[in-house]
Amino acid sequence: MELPSYEVRRNRVLFRPIHPKSHNLYKSPKPPFFSQTPSPTHRTFSSSFLRMLTNSTFLPASTGVAPLDDADFSLYFSFLQDDSFLPEMPPAKKARRAAPADSDPRSESDDSSKAPPAPPPRRLWVKERSRAWWDQCNRPDFPESDFRAAFRMSRGTFDMICEELGAAVAKEDTMLRAAIPVCQRVAVCIWRLATGEPLRLVSKRFGLGISTCHKLVLEVCAAIKSVLMPKFLRWPDDPTALAAARRKFELVSGIPNIVGAMYTTHIPIIAPKENVASYFNRRHTERNQKTSYSISVQGVVNPDGVFTDVCIGWPGSMSDEQVLEKSALCQLASQCGILKEDWIINEM
Repeated sequence: MELPSYEVRRNRVLFRPIHPKSHNLYKSPKPPFFSQTPSPTHRTFSSSFLRMLTNSTFLPASTGVAPLDDADFSLYFSFLQDDSFLPEMPPAKKARRAAPADSDPRSESDDSSKAPPAPPPRRLWVKERSRAWWDQCNRPDFPESDFRAAFRMSRGTFDMICEELGAAVAKEDTMLRAAIPVCQRVAVCIWRLATGEPLRLVSKRFGLGISTCHKLVLEVCAAIKSVLMPKFLRWPDDPTALAAARRKFELVSGIPNIVGAMYTTHIPIIAPKENVASYFNRRHTERNQKTSYSISVQGVVNPDGVFTDVCIGWPGSMSDEQVLEKSALCQLASQCGILKEDWIINEM
């Protein structure tokens, strides 16, 4: 008798007759083509469908295939009714499936109404740097002579600068870190300007990052230009102040009608990308035997050494006379006549 062969592929059952000598239906309790464990829904469907296929009323009479009774069906297709082939469910679904039917829904609603636990605080990685040197300098009992040698100014002048620039350079604390104090911001800039120390060493001295120190220098310099220069760096327009300056200069030099002393110097710079020849400094190049580029700084002081005028930024190739002609002091004198009978001396 020729027996049918049933092939299960992706939860579908295919019916095809095979030769009696080549079929493996009686050799193995599982079909040779079964490769995927069906789900409970597909298992019920497959079981019902196989029973329909093996029913004598469904098979045509011409096939000559004998129907399978219940014993044969249990022998060859028992894997469709075996619970051991159920797929493993995820933990969350298994927990919901195993929950008792008489559980109290009110307790679940109470749990859901509770606020979720607060997340752990965010951790911010900050590189540890030593601020021992600055903390020592910032102490009230730090010697005045050591402070003046370090920052080239007295403690009183430093405190005055911090007070004047406080509103311009102060920052607010954030949720991530505390802001750098005003006194430390000003100290970084003043130390950099007073010593010319590289930013790599300045950062180690003050316990800050290199980029942070560079940013502080630029910010404090901009604040000095916008806040302190208009207030303190100006030509005296009071006749009493000019008369006092004349007397002091005459006592020192013996020359009458002198109200200021001028000096021009040069600041070395890296060669710019544009107008390189304008910034070429011939005198520094001949003296140092090395190609030098610079910008000029021209300043005027009163008898007490206080600056009354500053002109900065002209190319280093210009002479002192050319820088004086371009300065705001020369234009002010020619237009407003502030130097009628007064003189400004210069070291040639």
